[in-house]
Amino acid sequence: MRQKDRELVMRITYVIVLATLCVNFCIVESVFAQGFSKTQIKQYKNACLSQHSVGLSSGAAKAYCNCMTRKVIANFTPSEVLNQDALTHQKIRSVAQVPCLTIPVRNITFNRCLRDKAVEIYSSQKENICNCVAEKSGRYISQRIAKIIAQSDTETNLASIILNNQDFNRNLTSNISICVQGVGY
Repeated sequence: MRQKDRELVMRITYVIVLATLCVNFCIVESVFAQGFSKTQIKQYKNACLSQHSVGLSSGAAKAYCNCMTRKVIANFTPSEVLNQDALTHQKIRSVAQVPCLTIPVRNITFNRCLRDKAVEIYSSQKENICNCVAEKSGRYISQRIAKIIAQSDTETNLASIILNNQDFNRNLTSNISICVQGVGY
C-alpha cells in the first residue's frame, strides 16, 4: 500500500470514529437514560474530565469521558451513581470504565511512541508509525484487559495499571518494531 493510500485510510478511519462518537453521544443526550437530567449528565462528564484528563489530549479525554458517560447512564440510575457503595463502584468500573479504556491507552501510546528513540529517526513517518502502534496497542488492551486488571491488586487507576503492566510494555515495544518495519524501512 502506498504512503498516500495509508494516510487516506487513517484519515477516513479517524472521521468514522469521530462520527460514531458524535452519533452515539447525541443519541444518549436525547434519551436521558434511566432518569438522568441534562445537568447530571454534564456534571458526570465534567467530573470525569477533571479526574482523567492528565496525560491525555483534550480530544481523547472528551472521547473517553463521553464513552464513560454513555455507559453509566445506560446501565445505572442516578441514585446508584450518587450513592456508590463498593459493589456499585466495581460495577461502574467494569461496565463503563473498562470498555472505554482503549481511548486513553491509544492516546498515551501514540504520545509515548512519538518520543521513542527508535521512532525519532523516521521523522517523516513518525505519525504513521505511531498511529500503527496506537491501533495495535488498543487491540491488545481490548483483548487482554481483564487479565491485566486481575493481575493488579494495588492500583485503582485502571490506565496506570495498564501502562505499568510488563506484558503491555513488552507488547508496546514489539508494536513499535513491527510498525517501523511496516512503513517500508
